[in-house]
Amino acid sequence: GPRVLPRRCTIALAGAPQPNPIELIKSNLFKLFVLGDEICL
Repeated sequence: GPRVLPRRCTIALAGAPQPNPIELIKSNLFKLFVLGDEICL
């Protein structure tokens, strides 16, 4: 994947409520991950 966080990933990381890692994986970051932005995890 990319070495630098894509803008959409950075926004997701900054804006996510982040209750726990499982919720992150099940939400936006997982979607970003399967799209190829594995650096987000």
